[in-house]
Amino acid sequence: METEEQRFARYRADSTRLFDLAGEVSLPRLGRRIVTVFDTHVPLLDDQERQVPSLARMGRGTSLEVYVYSEHPVFREYGRDPRDYALVEIAQTLHAFEPDGQKVTAVLADVTRQFPDQRVTESALRERAEAMTGRVRGLMEPIVPLKAAELWAALPEDARLRAEREAGRADASLDWPTVVKEGAFVAYLDTAGIAALVRVFPGDFLDGAVFKTSWAGWSDNEIKDRQVAQAVRPLEVVSEFLAEPGTKTRLELALARITFDMLDHNIVRSE
Repeated sequence: METEEQRFARYRADSTRLFDLAGEVSLPRLGRRIVTVFDTHVPLLDDQERQVPSLARMGRGTSLEVYVYSEHPVFREYGRDPRDYALVEIAQTLHAFEPDGQKVTAVLADVTRQFPDQRVTESALRERAEAMTGRVRGLMEPIVPLKAAELWAALPEDARLRAEREAGRADASLDWPTVVKEGAFVAYLDTAGIAALVRVFPGDFLDGAVFKTSWAGWSDNEIKDRQVAQAVRPLEVVSEFLAEPGTKTRLELALARITFDMLDHNIVRSE
C-alpha cells in the first residue's frame, strides 16, 4: 500500500513547478512559510482517496508544499486558474494557526499580496515582461557568439537600430562594432529582436536551448512552422505590450497575463 510520503513523492516526480508562486510568505501572527507550488500531471487524492483539485502539505521546518492538478474539471471546464486554488490552500493552511479567528478570506488577501507576479496591473506586467526578456537574453548569451555575424545579419534593420540605441543609453563608451562582432549585442536586443532571431534560427534556440518548444525532432515542415509560430507569438505579444504604453482595460491586462504565463512556462529554467 502506498504511504503518504510515497504518494507525495509521486506527485512531485510528475509535476511542473509554478515559479511565480514560489517564495516566502510571512504574515503577522501566522508565522513564516517557504512555499513551493507544483502543477501535477496526475490526479490528486485526499486522505479519503477522493479526487481533489488541490492539496497542501507541511514539509520539514517551515516549508509548505502545495499541489494543484490543472487537468481537474474545475480548471479545464470552468476556466478557474490553478494558481487561485494554490493561494487558497496556502491561506487555509496558515489560517489553521490563526489565534484570533480572522476570516480565511482576509488571510487569503494577505497571502495573495505576498506574490508580486500575481498582480494584474500595467506596471506590474511591464516589470514581469522586462524580467522575462532579461532571462531570455541571459540564456541566449552563450549561443549568439557562436554565429554572431549570421544572427546580426538576420535581424531586421529596425531591431539592429533599437539594439544600438539601447547600448548607447547603457554605456556610451562601448565599442559597438566589437560588441556586434563578438555577439554581445544580444544583451541589448528587445523582445521583437529576439522573436526575429527565433523565427529565422529555431534550431539554435528551441528544443531546450532557450525555449522548451520542440522543433528538430519533427519531420513535417508544417508542424515545424507551427512550433516556431507558437514559440514566437508570445514574444511578439510581449513586444507589443511594452511598445504600447497607456491605459489598458481589465480584460486586456488579463489577456496579457495569460500570454505572459505561456511565455514564462516555455522559457528554460536552470534550477
